[in-house]
Amino acid sequence: MQEKYSEQLTAGGLQPTRSGQSVIEFWASTETGTFTVLLTDANGVSCIVAAGTDYFQASPVPVVGDIPS
Repeated sequence: MQEKYSEQLTAGGLQPTRSGQSVIEFWASTETGTFTVLLTDANGVSCIVAAGTDYFQASPVPVVGDIPS
C-alpha cells in the first residue's frame, strides 16, 4: 500500500470479535486519493476489507454548548 499508492496509516482501533480482538487500520493518501481498510485478527492474519478512491479527510464538527445532538 505504502509503496504503490503512497498511503499512510491515518487511523486505527480495536474491534471486539468472538475469538478476541482484531485490529482495524485505515490507510489513505491525499496525494493519490486512495484508501485501504485492513483487518488483522488475533492470530496475525490480515485481510483487506475495503479499498477505494476519492479519499477525503473530514473536519471535526464544532460542539455548540446547550444544543442537543
